[in-house]
Amino acid sequence: MVVIDQYTQDTGILKEFSLYLCVEGDPEVNSDNDTFADDQDNCPEFSNEDQADIDENGIGDVCDIFSSLNLSLSKKDSSCPNNENGSFTFNARADFLYRAEIKGPNGFRDELVFTNRGTTLNSLAPGDYKLCVYSDNFSSFEYCFETEINAPEPLNVQSFFNPSSALLNLDLSGSDVYEVLINEEAYQVVDKENIQLPLTKKLNRIEVKTPKLCQGVFEQWINLEPLAKIYPNPVPQNAHLILPQGLNAEISLLTGAGDLVWTYDGNEESNGTIQILMESLPRGWYLLQIDYGSHSETRKLLKE
Repeated sequence: MVVIDQYTQDTGILKEFSLYLCVEGDPEVNSDNDTFADDQDNCPEFSNEDQADIDENGIGDVCDIFSSLNLSLSKKDSSCPNNENGSFTFNARADFLYRAEIKGPNGFRDELVFTNRGTTLNSLAPGDYKLCVYSDNFSSFEYCFETEINAPEPLNVQSFFNPSSALLNLDLSGSDVYEVLINEEAYQVVDKENIQLPLTKKLNRIEVKTPKLCQGVFEQWINLEPLAKIYPNPVPQNAHLILPQGLNAEISLLTGAGDLVWTYDGNEESNGTIQILMESLPRGWYLLQIDYGSHSETRKLLKE
């Protein structure tokens, strides 16, 4: 209805109007009071103006609870091996109340309810999960899923030094990107599991890490000289001993009076450097005896 004032000499305001309709027949039933009568509505009991029907089965999404496309589950993996920050997000197209039961690693159990607005379950540890969704509106409704919250593997580095070529071979796993530092030289390794790098100094420090520090950091010392290296000396707390490459030794720390205060039998994994525990020892001079089997070394250490 349009009201137009076509007179230029005056103005007017429409304050009230009435419209009378004369119809015949029975009005069509519209149970959900949307703009579609029941016989034209693909979901007559739920208002759905868009008439969305993703699987084109003639039943509108908001009431098609048994559609294979009704439920959806998405997940976010954990950012680190030991972090509990994974999540599951539940979504549904049909407008009903749902109940989800979740079982996970280490006896984990939880339960939540959600509607077609969805919900998210947070703070999940890495591991295998079983998820089942039910609806009290339909006793036969049950959908179960099995999935996994993944996490990056810990950084793993295997190193091998070839004396004849002076090349260090590194086998890498745990990431697609690595940063390798040899002394002051940095190398970026992308999409490789193996790299060979030259060692140009007598004493070399190797460090490998990934963009995620929580995966760990690999550190190794390679001493290409025939004698062991000790740092720092004088010793503020603990000292570090770097044995010649390829040699193992039994190590003894003695006071200036000859009393034994610490030993190392050579069986522990050291990655080239051995920590000499001196933090609790009093100040003064100490003797470090390094026994290679075929020969030995003796060094003096000053504890500050």
